[in-house]
Amino acid sequence: MISWVPNINLQYTSTTPLYEIPPREVLSSQRELLKESRGNAEGHVVSGGTVLAEIYHASTYHIPLELTHEWPEIVAIYTKLIRGEGLDEHERLWVKELAEASGWSINDMVEELKNLDIDPSERVDVYGTLFEKYCREALERREIGDTCQAGEKIWGAVTALVKLYATLKGVYIAFWSLKKLYSFVEKNVEEKHRKLFRDLLDKAFVLHTHFYEAHLDPEAFEERWKEVVSLIEKVKETLSRGQLRMQV
Repeated sequence: MISWVPNINLQYTSTTPLYEIPPREVLSSQRELLKESRGNAEGHVVSGGTVLAEIYHASTYHIPLELTHEWPEIVAIYTKLIRGEGLDEHERLWVKELAEASGWSINDMVEELKNLDIDPSERVDVYGTLFEKYCREALERREIGDTCQAGEKIWGAVTALVKLYATLKGVYIAFWSLKKLYSFVEKNVEEKHRKLFRDLLDKAFVLHTHFYEAHLDPEAFEERWKEVVSLIEKVKETLSRGQLRMQV
């Protein structure tokens, strides 16, 4: 990733009109000079023959291309967040829907979106902490008989766990998409563990649905809960590091 410095004007020389040159080619021509700085920026303003760069925050990664192609709205939200700009009503709704799909809080989702350009390996501990947080909250809700909230929290723990597993492999995953979660399992999880992960997503998603539909009676919920907890413990055993201490 190209590094940036604040308020730096970089002169660009070319026989091709600047507006016809892809932005990444313009930036590439300044790579050596920019490497001397710290921080990075996806956004930039091209005016005349000058590239105006704004500092955002340090990183050695880039926004995954699948986000740019499939969810440009999310990339726009990311840009606003790291610039400290407010989100409009439509963008706040986007964040809310992403959080609900993941079983995460809005604050945790905002923090995730602000770090889309961070190398996954730099956020291993973050996902381990989120897994433990949502497990703890799920247990607390279950103890007071709030099965709907318990089901949603355990779904949040499961998405954080799969996100952690992906991060340990250096793979980005848009975990708010059920399709992407299953795609990750099919393409990146070792064959001997694949069914385990599929079963975990299958059964945990039922508890996620219970949050919205309240379709499980207490007995059915407990049966589903125990199945999910057992699968979580088995998935934890596949991890290559001792990141997770939380017992569900």
